[in-house]
Amino acid sequence: MAKFVPLQKNKHADKKWKPPVNFAFAAKEALIPIVGMEVAIAAVNMALVFVRHEGALQLAAISGPPQSADNFFVGRDGRWLGTYIPGILRAYPFRLTRLEGRDEMALCIASDAVGDEGQPLYDAATDDLAGPVRNNLNMLEMYEKSRLHTVHAAAALEQAGVLAEWPIKFKGPKGAEISATGLMRVDEKALSELDDATYLKLRKIGALPMAYAQIISMSRLGALAQLAQLRERLSAASRQQQPAQGKAPNLDFLRVEDGTLVF
Repeated sequence: MAKFVPLQKNKHADKKWKPPVNFAFAAKEALIPIVGMEVAIAAVNMALVFVRHEGALQLAAISGPPQSADNFFVGRDGRWLGTYIPGILRAYPFRLTRLEGRDEMALCIASDAVGDEGQPLYDAATDDLAGPVRNNLNMLEMYEKSRLHTVHAAAALEQAGVLAEWPIKFKGPKGAEISATGLMRVDEKALSELDDATYLKLRKIGALPMAYAQIISMSRLGALAQLAQLRERLSAASRQQQPAQGKAPNLDFLRVEDGTLVF
């Protein structure tokens, strides 16, 4: 993604911004952060996984082979091919970021979204953030609260011993196998065998819905192969003036075999 800069009235009072025309900005995001407030809907649309980021466990959606920096949910033309769009992407080009060396959070914007054309960042009449920008800030503040709760819940699940490595293997068209490392899932057996006290603790902090959502979401991993297939077919069709005729392209390498995602 682009470089994010803090919004400052003395620098951006007369500047404008443009919403993204598509999701090309996320085309290389193979792991997309997911927070508790969206986990229920995300889990039925995307495979979720726990990953360690900056020393803390966070929840993320797998959108492609992590080592390839390729997001199968983004078409070659930038359109979003999935059903659910994660909140962090819907807020783009805005982001709530902790300022370096300080505890406070600041509303930031992708530097390439700022210019002299588009929608105003600040309202000249109120000398404050313009309405759409304020709406994004409000959403991002809720998102940040949910993110902190998600990190806390993930840490509790790890402490309870119910998280395990999730060894996902990806196989490319040439047969080369790539193992994705550092991914974790909920061990359903370990979760069911928790003592009452630990189970109750996880329930009280709201970690159980996240745990079960992650378990449910694992069935969506195989859909990545179908999504990659769809993306290539749409791309091929867009390169032709008319729909493809005759024999369909050979996309047999996009499938799931023995737990290995072949793309």
